[in-house]
Amino acid sequence: MKLFNKGIGNIYIIDILSDMNLSGQFVTLFEGKIPVELKTPTSKEDLFAILDEIAKVETFEGILIHLIAHGNENRERFVKDANFIVYWKELVSRLTLINEGCDDSLIINASNTCFSDALTLVKQAYPKAFHAAIYSIISRFEQAFSQNVTIYGKWLNGINMIDAINEENDLIYDSQDDQIRPFGYIGN
Repeated sequence: MKLFNKGIGNIYIIDILSDMNLSGQFVTLFEGKIPVELKTPTSKEDLFAILDEIAKVETFEGILIHLIAHGNENRERFVKDANFIVYWKELVSRLTLINEGCDDSLIINASNTCFSDALTLVKQAYPKAFHAAIYSIISRFEQAFSQNVTIYGKWLNGINMIDAINEENDLIYDSQDDQIRPFGYIGN
């Protein structure tokens, strides 16, 4: 399956908010289609260990990491709680290792992390950190889950991911008074 012009061979769902029991719908969606693993880190150190583990995976295909966490309006970090805070820039070296290991085919989907558009700044400052990213420009956590399932479903059925994102954004834009297009992406 192609995602941002890269073949995807492994999906890792990193659910920092696993106590909310929302990530299972993604696992179910991908099972039997693409190898998928659910990771539920309990601390920043645990998250880093998971990313280090992913970096060691030998693959000739791309990797999709779907991140689920709470973002913040300053767009500088994501969190679970006051004891589990990660600044986006802290991920750069680990993401770069993963991206190098899969031949510039790492895709990040952080659209279930509010205000994750900081990934555009990460990509501009560190172009080798990942190939492409999907992000959220606003706070809209719960509805983003069903919208991501719709987007992934379209992708699994052969629709280009960018087209699927744009279609979902159009539906959201047309159905709301404030007319926001919440999903964004960087990459091609």
